[in-house]
Amino acid sequence: MKKFILTFIVATLFSANIHAAETKAFPSTVIGIINIQKIQTDAKVFKYIAEKKKVYVDKYQKEISKKEAELKKANEKLVQQQNLLTPKAFEEKKKEFTKSLVKFQQELQAKTAIVNRAHLEAIQKVQEKGLLDMIAKVSAKHKINMVVAADQAVFYKPEIDITEQVVVELDKKIKTVEFPNPEVYLKDLKAKKK
Repeated sequence: MKKFILTFIVATLFSANIHAAETKAFPSTVIGIINIQKIQTDAKVFKYIAEKKKVYVDKYQKEISKKEAELKKANEKLVQQQNLLTPKAFEEKKKEFTKSLVKFQQELQAKTAIVNRAHLEAIQKVQEKGLLDMIAKVSAKHKINMVVAADQAVFYKPEIDITEQVVVELDKKIKTVEFPNPEVYLKDLKAKKK
């Protein structure tokens, strides 16, 4: 029995030493949390991108409002002419109006798509210029070896959130990026349709 207990103790100690050696191969995990949405609203470069996007959105919104007013008038005129025109003539006018409406909807979708494309490319430029470097710099300062997006964490203590520090570092390094001109993409879309 003593031999069994001695063998058991030696085996337990041996396996504990192996386990301890295995766990030393990996550092303990130090997690930091980052709120990407907050960075995209607070960092100067992302505010700059939002301002540039708004310029194009406002420009297109004016064009859209003007076209909507024209279509509304055309529709009202069509309704008024319904009783004055022959059924065949009315159908022709209705087809023309429908064609104009479809073309307008396609232009609206295209303009929305090109502005979104330019916006995403500007964000990508921020990433290329060093967003991940700033996250790594702040992480290294706190000896963090794993960063998790805040929206992916079920629970975390606020003191492990490094978002504000990343915003400060990002503001120091990148204040603006080139916002691509969406008009270029619109020309590309029109060229592809031809």
